[in-house]
Amino acid sequence: MTNLTNLLLKYITSPEEAAYVLDFLKEQNYSVENQNDLISLIKNLHYNESNTRSGELDATDDMLKLYISPLLLVLGTIGNILAFVVLVKNSHKVSTYHYLYVLAVMDILLLMTNLLQVWIKQLTGTLIQNEADWLCKLFVFVGFFSSDASVWLIIAVTVERWIAVQMPLKTSMICTPRRTKLSVILVLAVIASLNSHFLWSVGIQATNSTGTSMKYECAPSPAYATLINTVWPWVDAIIYSFLPFVIISAVNFMIINTVCKARRRRETLLLSSKQKKIETRRANSKLTLMLLSLSFSFLFLTLPMNIMMIAVVFWNKENHSPEENWTFSLIRTITELLMYTNHTVNFMLYFVTGQRFRQQFVKIFIPCNTSWSTANENERTQHNTHHMKRVSSWNSDKNVKDDIAKPSFIRSNNMKHRHGQYV
Repeated sequence: MTNLTNLLLKYITSPEEAAYVLDFLKEQNYSVENQNDLISLIKNLHYNESNTRSGELDATDDMLKLYISPLLLVLGTIGNILAFVVLVKNSHKVSTYHYLYVLAVMDILLLMTNLLQVWIKQLTGTLIQNEADWLCKLFVFVGFFSSDASVWLIIAVTVERWIAVQMPLKTSMICTPRRTKLSVILVLAVIASLNSHFLWSVGIQATNSTGTSMKYECAPSPAYATLINTVWPWVDAIIYSFLPFVIISAVNFMIINTVCKARRRRETLLLSSKQKKIETRRANSKLTLMLLSLSFSFLFLTLPMNIMMIAVVFWNKENHSPEENWTFSLIRTITELLMYTNHTVNFMLYFVTGQRFRQQFVKIFIPCNTSWSTANENERTQHNTHHMKRVSSWNSDKNVKDDIAKPSFIRSNNMKHRHGQYV
């Protein structure tokens, strides 16, 4: 009965259930042959049930890749192209836009190299990077370069926004368009250098043979297998996930803390502040909100992938059932799609949280609406000007009446001060 006990403990959810079955077998006086038959039956039942569940998980995984991938691909490509056009046309007005339009380009490259391959593989069963050696090198390099550059551009724009809220009077001197462009070039150069080894460390390799034919796929060269398979996953996790997560979280906290303190200080100021200064502060606050939404989107959408990267290390150290492996694979697919969503939704974030971006988008792509808005704005301006003239005239008449009612020496002094000189 030992083999049967071990089998029941393996396939039945609790020892109590196994003991119950064993008691039942004793009452039925099962022979050794019957026990062996029962062992085979339990194995077959468990195998069939496991295959059914694994098949369901596999089907769900395939559905996500087949339908969610092209949706993200289309939305992300169109949205990033629209964002690029708006940001480039207005980058001379806002230096931060230099980061954002390069970010849009990096997101498009990532979607076209990585997510497009996921979808094509789901449709055809093949990867584009397996078709030629140069495609292998190009797709792997561009995939890592664009993803890392995208993240570090978000870090750069977050740090610039912290400088803007921390030192508002020095922002125009520190965050100049020239320095912004140099920062973008520096980020791209460093990330390209870190990932440049993919141009020679990967290529089309013979992995295994099937009968008389060899199977070839994009894989690390034998001399760099340890670097790519063992060392680089940790380096990439630090560059793309762990370090950016810590930096963006810390800087966002400092930005929010500074903004809250500044808002409390502004509430104590006199209401007689100049309107132009108030409007400038409002515009800066709205830009800060837009950029905070960008960085928080990165944090929330990539956090599951960060956790998954850590989980994979421990998961691979143990053996698991087919059903557990398929479950883990499905969870990994979901976290990857969330990661790609981070590179898809930036245009929507800009449009929802950025008033200036919305106005610039409408001005470029909906000119008829812009003309109508401009006409309304002119009408409002004329109305406000007319109203201010009436108020000014009324105040002037009132002051003259007050002057007439005052003694002559007081009226004379008031007239001298109003003209700014003595006559």
